[in-house]
Amino acid sequence: MIKILVILLVIATMLLINACGTKPETVARKFLDAMENGDGDTMKKLSTPESHTIIGLLPMLMGQMGANPKFEVISTEVVDDTNATVKYRILAEDKSEEDDLKLVKRDGKWLVHITAK
Repeated sequence: MIKILVILLVIATMLLINACGTKPETVARKFLDAMENGDGDTMKKLSTPESHTIIGLLPMLMGQMGANPKFEVISTEVVDDTNATVKYRILAEDKSEEDDLKLVKRDGKWLVHITAK
């Protein structure tokens, strides 16, 4: 009897861990770290295919921010099961700006979704 309970507990734990998946804030932090380090490949892996063209322009935009901009996550709002918004701050030289990253959930994974404004 105890053996069955242990097996059920292990299965339930595995299902719970799988159900949680990656959080949108975790993906946003990894994306912003990649942006900080100029790692376009990682940014593309963490984003939707529709975002890849704009991601190709980010190095040019980053150059306009000055030397070594830093990014920090301020807040995360999960709008619904497939949409989330992560507010972040850009710290560059003597200025600070806030912006939002939109994330969408596709095939069970949160991905950054950047569109032209």
